[in-house]
Amino acid sequence: MAQKPIPPLNSKLCRRLAVLTGWSGAGFLIINAILWLVPDFAPQTGVLLRRFGMTLVVYAALTPFLRTLMTWLVTMHNAPGQRILRFGISEYEVVLAIVGTLILTTGSVMAEATRLAEDNRQII
Repeated sequence: MAQKPIPPLNSKLCRRLAVLTGWSGAGFLIINAILWLVPDFAPQTGVLLRRFGMTLVVYAALTPFLRTLMTWLVTMHNAPGQRILRFGISEYEVVLAIVGTLILTTGSVMAEATRLAEDNRQII
């Protein structure tokens, strides 16, 4: 049985992937350079990270309910039998909640590290 030849890759798609990879790598290098140049984080970094993480978790938790409310509001003036009430949780909300939890945890650790560093500065 003869194997089918592998079709050539779409050159436009390859160029887009190369540009995307290049921009991702450039962003990664810029973020690492900034983190390397800044010797200490500001004392509020942990608190701000906790707020951001909590915002992501709350957003991920409320999104399915707001989507349900929106579908009900859009279809409430339809004829009986034509109204829709839909509830669902997608992987987007799950991933967003996990990322928010990780950022929240990182912020808590950084806030505690800042508190300990300040305590050590006062002792010495």
